[in-house]
Amino acid sequence: MAEATRHGKKRMKDRMGLNAKASDRQADLALERGMRHGDTVGRLHKWISGCAYISGGNGGKYIVYNNQLFIFNSLYEKVITVLDIPSYLLDVAAAQMKKFKKAKAVQ
Repeated sequence: MAEATRHGKKRMKDRMGLNAKASDRQADLALERGMRHGDTVGRLHKWISGCAYISGGNGGKYIVYNNQLFIFNSLYEKVITVLDIPSYLLDVAAAQMKKFKKAKAVQ
C-alpha cells in the first residue's frame, strides 16, 4: 500500500485537485494499474528518461497513470511527486496505455 509524501499530496492537490485521502488512494491505483517506465516506448519513454535525468537519477520509480507521471521512491512505498504529461504526448500515452491494458488483460 502506497502513500504520498507531504510534497506529493501538495502536488496532487495542485495538479489533480485531490485531497489528502484521495491522493493516497490515487497512489495505490497508480501502482496497481499504471504503466511503468520499462513498459513505455518511443517519445514517451524518452521524455520519462529526461525527467529521470533532470531529477538527478535518485533511484525513483516512474509510473504513468491518469495522464500523470507518478514518481515513487525506490521501494514503491511513497509518491514523491506528480508531473503532468505534456500535451503533445497525451495521445501517445493514451495509445500505449490502451495496449498495456489489453496485454495485461490477456495475462
